[in-house]
Amino acid sequence: MPQTIVREWRVPLLLNGTIIDVETTSIKPQDGDLVTLGMFYGDKILIYQRADPTPEGKTAFVKKIEAWKEFCPRPYFAYNKSFEEMWLATQIDSDLMEKWKKEAENHIIDVQTKRRMKWPKVCELISLPHQYYGLSDINGRDVPELWEKYKKSGDLSLLDKVIYHNLYDLIREACLYMWDETVQDAIISVLAKEKSKKGI
Repeated sequence: MPQTIVREWRVPLLLNGTIIDVETTSIKPQDGDLVTLGMFYGDKILIYQRADPTPEGKTAFVKKIEAWKEFCPRPYFAYNKSFEEMWLATQIDSDLMEKWKKEAENHIIDVQTKRRMKWPKVCELISLPHQYYGLSDINGRDVPELWEKYKKSGDLSLLDKVIYHNLYDLIREACLYMWDETVQDAIISVLAKEKSKKGI
C-alpha cells in the first residue's frame, strides 16, 4: 500500500499564484484528518492523496505535504478561505467565492421579506461536462465516508474518487479565478510585499 498517491496534470493555462483545495474527514482539524491537498500553480495541477490510514501514515503525509509552500508561489487563492486557512495554518490571500457571495447578497428574492439569494456553491456556479450526461460527481461531504470505506477495504478506486473530486474543484476554482477582477489586486499586493521585504 502506498503512503501517499501523487497525481500531476499539465494544463493549457498559466496561473499567477496558487489555487489551494483540501479534502478532509471533518469540518474542524481537532475532529478529523486532512487527506488530500490539491495545488494549481503555473500550468500544473498537483494533488497529494493520503493512502496510509495508520497514525504513522498520517505523520508521514503531514511531513510530505508541509513543504508545499516552498514551491507554490503566492498569492494563495481558495474556494473557502477560512476553511483552508484553518487546515493548513497558512494565510490565504484571496477567497475566490467572495465576489459571488456579495453578488448573492445583492439579489433580493422576496421584496416583502427582503429575503436574499443564498450563497452559491462552486458546483452551482460551474458545472462539469460529465454532469450534462447525468454522470454523478461526489462532493466534499462524501469524502469522510469514502475515506472510512477505504480504511476498511483498501480499495484504491475509492481514493481515485476523492482525487478526481479535488481535481474538478481546482478546475472550477480556476474558472472563478479568471472571472474575478480582484485576482489582479491580490497579485499586485503580494508582489509589493515581496519587493518591500527585499528592500527594492
